[in-house]
Amino acid sequence: MSFISIFLIALALSMDAFSVAMALGAAGRGHASAAVLRLATAFGVFQFVMPILGWLLGKTVVSYIADYDHWIAFGLLLIVGLRMIKEYFDKDKKERTKDPTKGWSLLVLSIATSIDALAVGVSFAFFDVNTTPVPSSVSYASS
Repeated sequence: MSFISIFLIALALSMDAFSVAMALGAAGRGHASAAVLRLATAFGVFQFVMPILGWLLGKTVVSYIADYDHWIAFGLLLIVGLRMIKEYFDKDKKERTKDPTKGWSLLVLSIATSIDALAVGVSFAFFDVNTTPVPSSVSYASS
């Protein structure tokens, strides 16, 4: 795979993290330097680690779950959808004053914005994509 292709995939994968960070900034949350650093570090680490983790999962676990992976995805999306509907109709609608750049909120945001990178890593493993930037014509064998 060419460097340009990998770069464009990485750029596309970073858009959700960018939009969440912009939304938190627009909502008036996370303006302090420490909050910005926490958010950038967590998003950056997860965006880096999740494709690698996905590739490792794709190389090791795929043979075990290939027959019912679509049901796993369906179940996860169903749980997320039902929770969103439940929260919409929740009677105890409280204004959230908790800092989203700390604790569980930051962890959940980091995972949520990088789960697509995990999927890309799994698909790279499925299709046996060479992601190294070294041209395939270069030989490292000693003469």
